[in-house]
Order: sequence, then structure tokens, then C-alpha cells
Amino acid sequence: MSKHGKLARRIAKPILGAGLALLLSGCATLPLAGGVIVGANILGGLSTDYLYYSPPSPEPDAGPDAIVTGFITAGTGPQNDYAIAREYLAEDLKSVWSPNDEVLIQSQKGNLSFETPNLAHYDASIQATVTSDGEYSAVAKGTVRSLDFKLIKQGGQWRISEAPNLTLVIKPVFDVIFRSYSVYFFDKQFKYLVPDLRWFPSRASTGTRLVNAILDGPSPWLAPGVRSAVPQGTSLAIDAVTIEQSVAIVDLDAKVLEADLLRRKYLKAQLSATLTQLSTVKSVAVQIDHSPQDIPDYRVPSVPTSSYTPVALVADDLLHIGSGASSSVVGAKALIAKLGATDFALNSDESRIALLGPRGLFQASTNSIGSTPQLADSRLDLLAPCFDSQGYLWAISKTGFSSIDAVSANGDHVKVHAPWLANFRRVSFDISSEGTRAIFVVRSASGTQLLLSSVVRDSLGVPVSLSKPVSIVTDAENPQSISWVDSLSIAVVDRAVGAATSWPTILTVGGKERKLAALNSVKAVAASNTDSSVYALTDSGEIYRYDVYNWNKIDSAIQAVHFSG
Repeated sequence: MSKHGKLARRIAKPILGAGLALLLSGCATLPLAGGVIVGANILGGLSTDYLYYSPPSPEPDAGPDAIVTGFITAGTGPQNDYAIAREYLAEDLKSVWSPNDEVLIQSQKGNLSFETPNLAHYDASIQATVTSDGEYSAVAKGTVRSLDFKLIKQGGQWRISEAPNLTLVIKPVFDVIFRSYSVYFFDKQFKYLVPDLRWFPSRASTGTRLVNAILDGPSPWLAPGVRSAVPQGTSLAIDAVTIEQSVAIVDLDAKVLEADLLRRKYLKAQLSATLTQLSTVKSVAVQIDHSPQDIPDYRVPSVPTSSYTPVALVADDLLHIGSGASSSVVGAKALIAKLGATDFALNSDESRIALLGPRGLFQASTNSIGSTPQLADSRLDLLAPCFDSQGYLWAISKTGFSSIDAVSANGDHVKVHAPWLANFRRVSFDISSEGTRAIFVVRSASGTQLLLSSVVRDSLGVPVSLSKPVSIVTDAENPQSISWVDSLSIAVVDRAVGAATSWPTILTVGGKERKLAALNSVKAVAASNTDSSVYALTDSGEIYRYDVYNWNKIDSAIQAVHFSG
């Protein structure tokens, strides 16, 4: 796409009053110019390609420096398929330049240099990239991409004859132009929808790009753990998703006929969940080669949600805390007295409990009085356990090759294969609410990392393996504890070795991160559903809840804290 050296130069024409306020508050360092244009709401699906920024066209007789800089700046204007940026290109390049192949997000101003008047180099310091499918990836600090441009004179005017197929924007501009969307796929059993976060410019064509993202399939790291109802090779019969009276019309080619009616219902569910994120879309109609299809709606089961109230392990009991009077988890007190628990887990309806203590990991039913706990895992170096949405109890050791056991309610053991995990010392882990994704904090000689993997299951929902992970690039230098907040966000505690100050942070999978207020001596974090349900446990046993801007102490003498489920 376009480049960006002096991109922050002429940012003009905010569409709405709300958009202007966003520019003034979020991009205060960027100069503003031009009048106000009233247009569509960019937070939804658009019927036009008006956007916040209107970059300038080339000036007559502009030199090579101004042409390259102007082209880079024009990456702020995706309207009409980057029509302004194309004005800087030579005639042979205008129609073949592909600006949607990649977006580079600059961390600071780049450096433009010329080897000759015809050959320019732009060194871009970047902090993240976005692929043509909208996949956002943070990159390591200090990453530099070198971009080359060739120029020629046409009609006496300098124009660019060769340019990379990408655009380049600064972070404040990206935050205004781009919006995140979940592209939905199913778990292996076609039971739950799983979000795959993507980033696209808010344009009239956003619906089309979202559907193409579904047709192209999930991100590589997620693919082993999910399924799509789309027959491989299916494409749009018309490369456009039209919206009529709040109905998104998706016209697919005949390849989709390979799917039976049930699969087509699943496909419609994927399309509906994805496209109804656009404010202009209320429902979806599917066509095959321009022929309307009568596909019934499929009601996707809701993912088991965690409680909004955390559960804390105290000296002799498990207590619901955080809102009003504390209440005990039924049956827990007697089990704790018997096992001397130091950590625990509860399934979503609190009918099963897992207790970790000096004799290993035990599980029991809380529905029957005097339930006898079963030994689930005798290893003594286990991380805090957790239950997944399929009812399996996960037991992961801190070291060792055969490190993962999943235990069913009746005590059957399943070995979950993850040979890549043997190279690390495990610090913390958690399984997402629908059971398809696992997040780890691990350490090795090269440092501490956050690793994200998909959970591969068989047709019955039995976990089989963890796919090769991807590393999440983060500003956190020494993560200590991790917890899923919701389907897309993770809470992590960053605490330097030997330091007291801790930085709880919210990370978006496939997106950005946001530091919360600092808090001293945090050793563990627990989260559920929203940012207002993030709890931090300190070394001294105090527990705090995050409330908008600050941490509020709500209890003390706590050994461990988790949410059920």
C-alpha cells in the first residue's frame, strides 16, 4: 500500500462530530485542516467510501521527494480503493498496485533517502503488521522494514513506477481508520463459534472482505483447532456483499453445493455472526450463483460463561467474594480439610471441584454429600488446574516432557500431545471458555514468552494435542500469571524479577494491549467476562478488583483466586 514519512501532515475532513472529538483526543499531536463533511457512521457497514482522512493529490511539478512522501501519506485514504495514492503512480502501476496486501504500523517517523532521483529508500520503524486477511501481528521492538521505490517522469511529472504492495500508517491514524472484527469459525464438533480477530479499514467493502476472510479460512495458528462449514475452494459469485434494507446478501458460487443442508446452516451461522457486527446488517441472505436459498437459521449454543463473582481459597474453605456477603462453595470445606489444598479449580456450574495439595491433584463432585475425592494426578509440580468447556480437568506440570493430562469426570486420563512444550518451564496457563485455545506463560534460556496454541480435539470433544504455538509480542518483560478475560482478551501480570511493582495488562488476541494501573507485589491474576472483572492477588494474600482506573482492595488472607469455569 502507501507509505508514510510525513503522514501526520494533512489530516482533514472528519466525517462526524464524534469523529472530530476522537481525532482531537486520540491524535492530539496531529495537525488538523479542512472542513467538516457529514457522512456515514464509520463504525458500521458503509454505503459510501467516505472516511476520516482526505490526503492531497500530487502538486504540479513536485520533486521526487514530495512524490514519495505524498504517496506514503496517501495511505491514510482507503476510500475508492486508495484513489488518491494511485495518482502518485505511473500509468502502468496504477491498476496493478495492491494496497490491501499488507499494512505496516509505524512506531515512529521513518527515514526517506535517495540513491538517485529515480531510486528512493524508506526505512520504516514498525510496531505491528496487518495482512491482506486482516491478521494483526505485533513485532519486536526495533523492527525496521526497508522499502524501495523507483520513479520515472511521465508528461513532465515525476511518478512512482515501482512500489511495494502495502500501505504504511502511524498508530493514531490506524486507530481511526481501522476497526477490529471477529471472523467466526466453529470448534471441531460444530458446537461453538470461535472468533478469529481481523482488522480492516471501515469502508463500503468491509462486508466483502469479512466474507472473503471466512472463505479463506482461519489464521494458521488457529486452524488445527477449528472447522469451517465452507467447502474448500468456495468463492463469491460476485465479488461484493450487498446490503439491502439491513440484509447482507452473500452470493456464493456453485462449489458451496458440496455442503449438505446442515453444513449450509452452519455456514449461514458463520456469516451471520460475522456480518452482523456491521451496524447496517441485521440478518444475512445466502444466494448460490444468484439464486436465493432458503436456509433455516441455526441457533448456535452459548459458550458456558464463567461467573462474574470469583472464588477464593482461604485457610479452610472456598468462598464466593467480591459482591456483598461471601458464601461458601457447597461441599468444599470438608474436602479442603481432608486434602490440605493450596490451589483449586471449579467447573462452570460448580458441580465438580479440583483441589491441588501436597499429595497431588484430586477431583470430586460437590453435588453429593461426603463425596470421596479421586486422585486425578499424583505429580507434585503441577500448575494451577482448570476445567474446560467439555468437562475435562487439565493438569500441567511445570517441567517435563509428558506434561499434560486431561482427566474426565469419571477419572479417565487422556495424554494431550504438545512436544514443543518440553523446551520450556511452564509458569501459568489457561484454556479459553469454548475450549479451543490455550495460552501459556513459559520460560527458557532466551527469556519469558507468551505462547498461544489451538486445542485439537476429536469428534467427541476429547483433547488430543496442542498445535504449534505462536508467540504473542508484548511490552511485558516478565509475565507471571495469565487468565482469559473473554473470548478475545487475556489478562497478564508483568513483574520484573526482584521488583515489587507489577503491571497487570489486558492483551487482545490478534490485537493491541492496554496496561492497567500498577499494583505492588501481584503474584496471580483472575479474570472473567469484562475488564471490570479482573482480580489481582498479592504475595501477602490481599485481593484487589480493578475498577475503571484503580485497584480496590476487597479481601485478605487469600491463598488462591479463580473463576468457576
